[in-house]
Amino acid sequence: MLLLCTADENVLKRWEEGIKDVIPFTSVSTSAEINNHLDSGKSTVVLLDCSLPELSDVNNVIKIINKYTSVDFMIMDMEPDDDRGFALVKAGVKGYCNRYIAPDLLRRAVEAVLKGEVWVGRKLMLRLIEELSSRKKALVQASKNLSSLSERELEIAHMVGDGSSNKLIAQKLDITERTVKAHISAIFKKTGVTDRLQLALLMSNNG
Repeated sequence: MLLLCTADENVLKRWEEGIKDVIPFTSVSTSAEINNHLDSGKSTVVLLDCSLPELSDVNNVIKIINKYTSVDFMIMDMEPDDDRGFALVKAGVKGYCNRYIAPDLLRRAVEAVLKGEVWVGRKLMLRLIEELSSRKKALVQASKNLSSLSERELEIAHMVGDGSSNKLIAQKLDITERTVKAHISAIFKKTGVTDRLQLALLMSNNG
């Protein structure tokens, strides 16, 4: 299910027009409702309006993203900014758009995210590609450090590489999320990678 998060009725109507017949959806208008709905586990994709109270601060948005790692977030900004978008995509956001995006374009964006793709502007995409290119150089050294991982750490590293959230890893291995986080911190330290994206690239490059 798709969750539309906005308090602006005009924006909501535009979004509804764009995504009708694409995926079942529901809507909320407050930060409290967002958390309550996401806690229910009913939505897999979220359109999040940054004009909502508290969400103008990118750090608060990132906190929500980190809390619900199994959800694909599309951040809808009043005035999209490449620096802000860059930070959000690095944090795991799957889409970064203007909240007034044309309905037909929003439909394409949502369909892309549902397919596992990332939807951002061309300039921001080029910046992300440059970032990934520089990271690949660091991955060469990190690959040499994989042999220092324990069997359990290597197992978790592969699961992160497959896109599994901490919660899912904990469930599959019958351990706590805190233990998973401790293992991932150790993996970062031993390999030299700095985030989940870089770790996923590392594991992809090493089978």
